[in-house]
Amino acid sequence: MREALRAYRSLTDEQRQIIKQRVVTIERPAAEAIALLRGIAECDAAVANTRRSAGCSIGAVIVVALVSIFLIVGIPFIGIPLFLLCIGGVIPAIRLYRWAGTVDVSDNLRNTAMPVLAVLRDDLDPQQPLKLTLDLRQPTAQEKLKEQKPEEKIGGAKIRDTLYEDAWISADAALVDGSRLRWSVTDTVRARRKSYKSRSGKYKTKTKIARKSDIEVQLTVRGKSYAVAGGEKKETRQARRVVKTAGGSLDPGELLAPIAELFAGVQPAGGTP
Repeated sequence: MREALRAYRSLTDEQRQIIKQRVVTIERPAAEAIALLRGIAECDAAVANTRRSAGCSIGAVIVVALVSIFLIVGIPFIGIPLFLLCIGGVIPAIRLYRWAGTVDVSDNLRNTAMPVLAVLRDDLDPQQPLKLTLDLRQPTAQEKLKEQKPEEKIGGAKIRDTLYEDAWISADAALVDGSRLRWSVTDTVRARRKSYKSRSGKYKTKTKIARKSDIEVQLTVRGKSYAVAGGEKKETRQARRVVKTAGGSLDPGELLAPIAELFAGVQPAGGTP
């Protein structure tokens, strides 16, 4: 738990401001942009672990508190101190859980964006600014709500789908060979809430997340470096890919694949691919 606080305190004022704003545009040399975001991603990893631990602690304390209430009736000299101990323990855990929620950014940053930037880093022109527009709010933030479908009854269960639209990244980068690379990802996130009666007679509710990522990539190459059709000075090629995943963030390889395909389709000037 201290790890998250230590990681947050180590951030610069600019990094903390990015976490606070959540929707930001960064335009600076690639190395600086990556270093700036790396600190936020590392902090987010620590915060996620802390929030998970705090949530588990809250659940455990609540169970013990319920037991202590029963003990108060029969064994008050044990039940009362135990109940008070639970109250004293759950309050800091709740505060920590809430604080972690205020600084917890979308996992897309550390799970997708940072690995992609790490792979592309050596190809990015160090003298030219890398422009990144990021939406670091959670994919199911209320602001991203697209549609809430009517509840349906299927096989004895009540199901309601809620759709969110998460256009979480767009990038514009100059490469060392003079090319220009642009990419964006827009996710359609479906949160399916299922309520049903279990065999034990208890009602349960589960929510499952599914994601459809619309990836768009654009590559502009220069005639000085690549064979451009018609002898033009430059040529632009585009690629689009739709990827469906269950739950977690987009695999960075799914974003890198169309980028690699576009480069594989161009021929170096005066040579062969």
